Amino acid sequence: MTLDAMLDGMARILNEGSSTTSYKWLLTWSILDSAPLQLARSDGQVLHLRYVAESANRAMTPQRLPYTPLGRPLKQGSLKDDPLLFREELSPSTVAWALAQWPIPRLQHISSGILEVLWVQQRSWEPQLKKDRNSRIPRALFATDDSGLPIVPLIDGALESLLRLSPLVKPLVEIRWRNDVRTWNRPAEGADENWSIDQYLFPDSTRLTIPKNVHRSLGEIQQGCCFWCEKPLKGKARHADHVVPWSRSLNNNIENLVISDGYCNSIKSDRLISPTLARRWASHVDRNRDTFKGLARSNNLHFAPNESLAWLISLTRTATGEVDYFDVSYGEPTVRRARASAVWPLDISWLGTVIA
Repeated sequence: MTLDAMLDGMARILNEGSSTTSYKWLLTWSILDSAPLQLARSDGQVLHLRYVAESANRAMTPQRLPYTPLGRPLKQGSLKDDPLLFREELSPSTVAWALAQWPIPRLQHISSGILEVLWVQQRSWEPQLKKDRNSRIPRALFATDDSGLPIVPLIDGALESLLRLSPLVKPLVEIRWRNDVRTWNRPAEGADENWSIDQYLFPDSTRLTIPKNVHRSLGEIQQGCCFWCEKPLKGKARHADHVVPWSRSLNNNIENLVISDGYCNSIKSDRLISPTLARRWASHVDRNRDTFKGLARSNNLHFAPNESLAWLISLTRTATGEVDYFDVSYGEPTVRRARASAVWPLDISWLGTVIA
């Protein structure tokens, strides 16, 4: 699956498919969000709905809360009652099966027919859809993993393409989701017609402004030194740096943040890091796990090291051609240009053992 083919296919699915509830947007967003974890923990040949469900639960948590201007959660569909998944918190297995039985078989249906861009559309699903378009597809028509949760065979290369396109496609999904939710909810009488719901729907999708106390605490964890070159920061400008580039992952998790000096920050930019720096970062997160957890709780941030780790592994594994990698040599930041296979060892399972 080429990037051009995936981008064209996703554009058609987003623009041509119908949506009477947010399930379409929830599923697409959650697949994109879970792609790095899928690739880090499997060969990328099947879609594990248990990972998709984890992302879906995270997306729905803030959306079940009351939206202050209206005094209630925002409606997530055009019908009288909200879709089940948005009404109450459900177990990951229940969410996994709900996504499999309802939006999965319908997502690739567009105006001209079925567009197989993500997974192989199972022919056994179609008679059920024609019989009753509002019915759930029976569980017996899905393959399952070792834990009994549904899996769906993917088009070859689909997951890798989705991962690389995620920073572009995910915001588009959020725009369509937001526009539908605005349509399904009318502002309160006298409310500003330009009322904003972005922060309510997607609180983690904008680049994080690091609170001063978090910035200071991260520096203290690093004992007042730049994380990359390990030189003292005293008297230097301090920058909060994303280990896994934000532009490639939209990852604002606290373990993905380190404090660096201006020179290292400018050299690293949005580059991936070398295995040596990755090992040091993983050990740093593991060693300061409790401190990170406390900072996350007190500042309404996320601490999910496996998520950041999955992004790092997946972006590295899917890198094509020659890539610029950020490294430090004898205390000085540098850039190495090479193929991913030449910079990173094929077996990078050691990373998972550090902060799993």
